[in-house]
Amino acid sequence: MWTLIHLAVLGAASAAFWLQWRAPAGSLVLQRAVVSGPAAVGAEVALPDDWRLRGSDARRQDYDFSFELPVVPTVPWAVLLPSVRMHAVASVNGHLLGDPATLKAPIPRTWHRPLLFTISPALLIPGENHLRIQVAAANPGTGFLDRPQVATLATLAPVAAGRHLVQQTLVLVIIGTMTAVAVLILLLWLMRRRESVFGLYALGMVLWAGHTLNFVVQHPPVSQRLWESWAYLTLGAFTAVATCFLHRYLGLTRPGVERAAFGVLLVSLPFFLLLPDTRFVAFGDGIFNSVVMAFGFYVLATFHVEAWRRRSQELQILAAAGTVVVVFALHDTLVGQAMLPWASGYVLHYSASVVLLAFSALLVVRLARSMTAVERMNEEMNRRVTAVTADLEEGHRRVRELERVQFLGAERERIARDMHDGVGGQLIALLARARGGRLSLAESQSALTGAIEDLRLVIDSLEITEGDLATALAKFRHRLERRLRGTGIALRWQPGEAVSVPGYGPAEVLHLLRLLDEAASNVIVHAGASEIVISYREEAGRVEISFADNGRGGAAGHPGGNGMRNMQRRSQLLGAQLLIESDAAGTRLLLVITPGMDEAGAGNRR
Repeated sequence: MWTLIHLAVLGAASAAFWLQWRAPAGSLVLQRAVVSGPAAVGAEVALPDDWRLRGSDARRQDYDFSFELPVVPTVPWAVLLPSVRMHAVASVNGHLLGDPATLKAPIPRTWHRPLLFTISPALLIPGENHLRIQVAAANPGTGFLDRPQVATLATLAPVAAGRHLVQQTLVLVIIGTMTAVAVLILLLWLMRRRESVFGLYALGMVLWAGHTLNFVVQHPPVSQRLWESWAYLTLGAFTAVATCFLHRYLGLTRPGVERAAFGVLLVSLPFFLLLPDTRFVAFGDGIFNSVVMAFGFYVLATFHVEAWRRRSQELQILAAAGTVVVVFALHDTLVGQAMLPWASGYVLHYSASVVLLAFSALLVVRLARSMTAVERMNEEMNRRVTAVTADLEEGHRRVRELERVQFLGAERERIARDMHDGVGGQLIALLARARGGRLSLAESQSALTGAIEDLRLVIDSLEITEGDLATALAKFRHRLERRLRGTGIALRWQPGEAVSVPGYGPAEVLHLLRLLDEAASNVIVHAGASEIVISYREEAGRVEISFADNGRGGAAGHPGGNGMRNMQRRSQLLGAQLLIESDAAGTRLLLVITPGMDEAGAGNRR
């Protein structure tokens, strides 16, 4: 299948060279002329005339034609020169139709465009008319003139416009397209430096566009010699870059071939700059282009071999495009060596459209594949993320369940320890004294009351929402009021705004309630007070709880008592600071809880 496609491409490319512009109906096609000039004086030649085939080394030749008109026309006529190398002017019956000054150096490069000269009816006569075409070549012996066509301007103007469209406008479009594609590929290469084929492709397109300017620029910005040297060298540089592109694209390592390709440029440069004019074109079109053509065949053959060996459709497409390029390049090489007529001129630049189409198609296919791969990767990543998220959620659920189980276990352990150390210890001591007969009824009542109160403290601590100290203090108030009945001690309650300490759970609340309960026991038993004042407030990010009595004082002077030691220990477990003031007016305890200090004491509270 691919062999048939290659043969079709090769046939289409070859057929393009045999397509000729047909002379429009009603036009006179001048077949023969009398040539005058340094190489031929009064000689008659048949057109088209290629100076190289005649062995002429002239820079200028004059062609004289004659054509018959039965009557003087009433509309403008014209002379069309389909192909000239390098420039020409015309005259009819001795009247100039162009500027003869343009035949002097530097000569305009009008070798790839039609030349149309308008003839006013006033310049024509009935009978025999004389037409002279003056042709100037850029280099000795390289001139060419195709068969002139004479007809009305209305007949030849569309033909000239069609030729100009193909030979100039289309070439400019190709140059612009190559430049735009080169910029686009260059941006891709800048984003993906690892893809060296992108950079080489962009460089190749720039070199090809630079070489193609030779066919549309009439007045080069430099001398004729430098401009034509530039045209040759850019074509050679393109072939060298194409060789490097081939190796990178196929993953081949052949540094010797690459050095040879660039070595040809270095060796050829002094020849282009130093050779005499009579040898310049022969070297460029003969030796240099033949060597460049050999590297082009190498690139094409390698693409075909690897495409066949790897069974790759991408390589088959590139090989087919390369076939067109090499066939067009071979045509130009044969034209340059005068083995094919100059009438069609050089055509290699037209094959750029095939290369651009092939490579752009491959880029689109590669981009589509990459997008498809990315979409599949995204779908796979989403699937995996969903699976991982579900696993994480299940893991979090299990962790929360374990934490809940561990928390319940810790709470059970803490409650058991509190019951053992508090109520359990009191009941065991009470039982021991009762068995020894050392317990009176009043003492047993007091001990049982203390055990019941401690049990209530444990229960109250479990009922408090985490951090809600206001509720814990309110429960303590009601319990203390019942305890103070019959003692002659009044309770004055001075609450502030609702206070809370984040992170205070049942354990912390129990420590706080036991600290306050210890303070109340000291007042009831030792202070001889008639009033207890309890207040609390939250200020500047800290909570202050005040417990004061109007007893005899002296508590601050006895810090070694069990009650004071217990309260200090519990304040440390709370991560709080306990301040004691005691004098003749009574005793005041101030518990300062700073939430920032709470985390520091968390390890000690548990």
